[in-house]
Amino acid sequence: MLYFLWGVVFIGTALYEIQVGKSNRYKKFVLTILFIYMWILLGWSKGAYDVDIGISRYINYENYQSYTEIGYTFLVMLGHRLEIGYRIFFVICSFVEIFFMVWFAERNSTKSPIVLGLFLLYPSVVYFQYIRNLAAIPFVLIAMDSLLNKRKKYIAKYIIFILIASTIHFSTLFFLLYLPISFCKKKKTVALATIIGCIVLQVGAAISTFNNFVSQYLGDTKTDILMRSTDASGNFGRIFAVVFCIMTFFGMYFLLKYVYKIKMNNDKDNLFFNINLLSFICIPLTLNYGVGFARIPTLLLLVNYTFLVSKISMIESQKKRLLMYCILGIFLLGLFILAFRNIEYRNLVLYPFFEQNELIEWLFN
Repeated sequence: MLYFLWGVVFIGTALYEIQVGKSNRYKKFVLTILFIYMWILLGWSKGAYDVDIGISRYINYENYQSYTEIGYTFLVMLGHRLEIGYRIFFVICSFVEIFFMVWFAERNSTKSPIVLGLFLLYPSVVYFQYIRNLAAIPFVLIAMDSLLNKRKKYIAKYIIFILIASTIHFSTLFFLLYLPISFCKKKKTVALATIIGCIVLQVGAAISTFNNFVSQYLGDTKTDILMRSTDASGNFGRIFAVVFCIMTFFGMYFLLKYVYKIKMNNDKDNLFFNINLLSFICIPLTLNYGVGFARIPTLLLLVNYTFLVSKISMIESQKKRLLMYCILGIFLLGLFILAFRNIEYRNLVLYPFFEQNELIEWLFN
């Protein structure tokens, strides 16, 4: 059923661009359908490998408390004090998470349904596996909206919301790096800083003093878990997927700028370019400090879509716009294949995510 609904929702989103892109009523209708579908997909998910781990972390939270971030532990303990089961907890959390995704897309794109439609194509299924990352996402999106649009007192807001997010998942501290580069006007400077950062992180991994500094912040247990995760199999494929994900943005960026002559010269355009350039630092972080850092470029995709869709919308010809969406769709299909390239991962993640949804099972069984 969820496979069928996925097709219906995606086609409905595509029609928004093809047929009635200027209809505000249809836009609200599509956004509502997207919200409900993604809420069902996430809020009642079960069976997928990481989702089941997330459920276990809620039910048996005492076993994970010593090395789980304090913010996430607080949310879980609050759920237990309110005497709600894991399903109600995830339904509430997913409502908030999806709400802020729609909120961010609407505030930062001229065609938010297209943004969310692209997200549905990829990386929705992968993205929805990241249970703790997702709990931090509302705070990250609020911070990103403030930074991209230079909201009042945006510097303080950005720092505060990213720090709050880091109490739920520490990897979101990476987003603090976006603040200093937002003041940098030259792409070459950010490129040089990224290269230096990659070298320092790669070399630093072999230095015990550097690792001791990391363990002092995270604790020995958490550090040990992260370091052991770098020994996980499939690192070559993981890094290739990270590079492909980053280059998807740059491929679209250069096509828009040099083929379709879309202007890319304001501060926000430069910030998007620099943010994605900085994503290359995730490679040494993934290799040496934890495979969770490979998620950062994936988490950034929703933000990138707001930029790309707004720029594609500047193309006057509808045929050319559709061509650009098709090209982007091919990139996303490539990312989907990379994510689910082996049958084992499909059996652990993709199939159960669609086929073991508790709400759908309850409705149709």
